[in-house]
Amino acid sequence: MKLTPQQQLMSWVVGGTLCLTIGAWFAFFPLRQKLQEKNVKILEARISREVNNRQQQNLSALKKQVDQILENTETLNAAFFNRAETLQFLKYIEDLAEREKLTLAEPQLSAPARTSPDTATTYSVEEKAFHFDVQGPIAALMRFLRALETHPSYILVQTVNLQNGSVAKQNSLVVEGVIPWH
Repeated sequence: MKLTPQQQLMSWVVGGTLCLTIGAWFAFFPLRQKLQEKNVKILEARISREVNNRQQQNLSALKKQVDQILENTETLNAAFFNRAETLQFLKYIEDLAEREKLTLAEPQLSAPARTSPDTATTYSVEEKAFHFDVQGPIAALMRFLRALETHPSYILVQTVNLQNGSVAKQNSLVVEGVIPWH
């Protein structure tokens, strides 16, 4: 059977197209695998970038929390007396009595006693008990007590005993309490 020139041309075109298609398939097949590998790498890079962004956000949040803790620590340190400030506290009491022109018997501070921590915290606070006995006019005694109560550090006043004196308006004020120390 003899093919006409048109049929020969058509068979050559179909054969060439088939060869090109098969050649393209074999040429692009490895490229398709490389494209899939690149897609996997792009996905991994996106995931890695997202993880890094979240870690950076977590780090920023942790930094804010640490800053808040440090700020609160500074506030607590300002509120509690430092062990090294014992003499400064006694000097404050003596200066306060002198400023109000009161007679101050020798102030008494107990040795530090460590309070046991509760179950919610792991720290404990040392406490020193104090006892002040001052004498003078009632107005000056009240100013002394007010200055003690408004001191910026944390002072727990437990007992206040004010007695009216009969001799030369010498009233007596006894103040007892606890000072938390760190």
